[in-house]
Amino acid sequence: DLPGRGSKLDARRNAVRAAVEYLRENGTAEPSDFQRDVYPDHPARHTEGENPARAWWKRTVSEGLKQVAEHTGAVDPADTSGVWTWVGDS
Repeated sequence: DLPGRGSKLDARRNAVRAAVEYLRENGTAEPSDFQRDVYPDHPARHTEGENPARAWWKRTVSEGLKQVAEHTGAVDPADTSGVWTWVGDS
């Protein structure tokens, strides 16, 4: 249920997949970790504006991770600490 169509939607799905893989490999991550380590290779067309990595996080990746958490239970969404946790099988 990410916004966009066609290649834009594909890019956003790929960014979420990369974020899930990153979380699976690292166990936990904060938004800044995803922005630093995942965004550069998977910007999902978030390349303009004052802080495109932040927009990428808020509009695409955090929403995608919430959906993964809701539908699979493999991800614990961040609480007030901001830490996301992988709880699925390796």
